[in-house]
Amino acid sequence: MDVLVADAEAELAIAARDGDTRAFDSLFRRWYAPVFSVCLRMVNVEAEAHDLAQETFLRVMKSWDRYDPDRPFARWILKIATHLAIDSIRRRRPEPLSGDDEPLSESAPLPDVDPERLRAAVAALPASLRAVVVLNLQQGWSHDEVAEALAITPNLARVRLFRALRMIREELA
Repeated sequence: MDVLVADAEAELAIAARDGDTRAFDSLFRRWYAPVFSVCLRMVNVEAEAHDLAQETFLRVMKSWDRYDPDRPFARWILKIATHLAIDSIRRRRPEPLSGDDEPLSESAPLPDVDPERLRAAVAALPASLRAVVVLNLQQGWSHDEVAEALAITPNLARVRLFRALRMIREELA
């Protein structure tokens, strides 16, 4: 993201935090589609993704005290959306706990497959693995950024991505 754009977004966020409804409206118009997209990729249900996107903006309004204007607004709002989506998925079905200390190895890229099959394979992942795939592969976040958003270590982000890719390959095989 361009520094000028980031500065402009920080200024808008600060203005919105201070009660400027026009600034909040601008942020809403700019970020609704990306927030909805992340939520949809996570929960795979359009109506639920819209609800989560709206809840994300409600959380933003209630959480201005936690916004750091020195950090990208995009990371902050998408972190909120991701956590809401994970919580929504976990409410649907409990996720089995497994050891996160699995050793890493190099992973081959995903095979070329029908996008619908790939979407279904990602949707079948446990929430913690799906979040890493969405943020790392689909949003282009680094392992460090994913780790920060999910409150895990960068190594654990790598492990989860490796595990997710292995599960996706098995599903597609």
